Amino acid sequence: MNSMKKEPLPPKKRIYLMIRTKQGQERVRHSVYWKPETKELLERKSEELNMSQNYLTEMCLQKHLPEMSLKWS
Repeated sequence: MNSMKKEPLPPKKRIYLMIRTKQGQERVRHSVYWKPETKELLERKSEELNMSQNYLTEMCLQKHLPEMSLKWS
């Protein structure tokens, strides 16, 4: 049995770009990589709720990310 461990992949470089919208709001723009099933869920819910995928993602992150924590037990 081969017990060699896989080397961790190096972190992907992301380029963050601050942009200003037509309404004068500042936004951070960057690429996001999803698993195919996550992308399908996002597309389906976006259409179902009649929201842009960006807005839907931002709403979910702002609602759920602050309450997330790791439990080490």
